Amino acid sequence: MKYIFSIVSAFMISGCASTAIPNLFNGSYYMSGDNNCKSLVSVSATLVRCFNKNGRKTELRSAMSQQDLQMWQWRMQQNQMAVQQMQQVGQDSRNIGFQALQNSQQYSIPQTPALAPNGYSKGITYRQVGNSLIGSNGVTYRQTGNSILGSDGTKCQIAGQNIICR
Repeated sequence: MKYIFSIVSAFMISGCASTAIPNLFNGSYYMSGDNNCKSLVSVSATLVRCFNKNGRKTELRSAMSQQDLQMWQWRMQQNQMAVQQMQQVGQDSRNIGFQALQNSQQYSIPQTPALAPNGYSKGITYRQVGNSLIGSNGVTYRQTGNSILGSDGTKCQIAGQNIICR
């Protein structure tokens, strides 16, 4: 009767796990549930015989001491904290990326009178199209980072509310 109860209990605790975890069996904890120990049969009060999924004998395993069980629990807590930290880093990275995207979408070329590259307007008019300024002389200015680059090779800097081109 004890033997049948042991086999039924072993099948109940084995489940589908492929990694050994502590399982309570006959009043003690044993590492089981991995491929080498899908089911258990009691050999003594602190020793079990393991069987694989095909019912073949694989090995003997001793009951875990209280210290073994506490160490396993501590490792699992450490693993869980590491996973949570990685998830938090991932979330922080997503938040930073999202904030950078929002900031880049909110910034546009300042609405100030644009100057021609030599500092004089010389009758050139400018119109803004998206993030570009297009001059009546055919030069298009586009913002790249903190600089504004002209299609004719000029480079402009934003200084306060002024645009200085060289």
